[in-house]
Parts: sequence; structure tokens; C-alpha cells
Amino acid sequence: MPQLTSDQYSTLFVLSVTAATVAHVIGAGIVLVFGIALGVFGLGFLTIVLLNKRALGPEE
Repeated sequence: MPQLTSDQYSTLFVLSVTAATVAHVIGAGIVLVFGIALGVFGLGFLTIVLLNKRALGPEE
């Protein structure tokens, strides 16, 4: 499991909640709202992991 800082987890949480709120406001169903929140969290998580790997460079 990749190590993320608490700031990175906080950012992912805020982005997920924001995306879910926007989806709810525009009239999405509750299942879709949760799906969007999980999708945003997963996409953000993968992006941060890939950026961390790129910043660290190849492991030797």
C-alpha cells in the first residue's frame, strides 16, 4: 500500500465530497452520487501514487 500524507488523503476526501455534492445538486440518484465519490477518490488516489513514483524515480 503506497504511503500518502494526511494532506493528500484530506485533498482526496474533499474532492470526493465536492464531486458527490455537485452530482447530488444536479439531481443524480444516491447510488450514482456514491459511485461518483468513489470514482473521484480512486482516480485521485491513482494520480497521487503515480506522481509520487515519478518524483521518487525508479527504485534501484
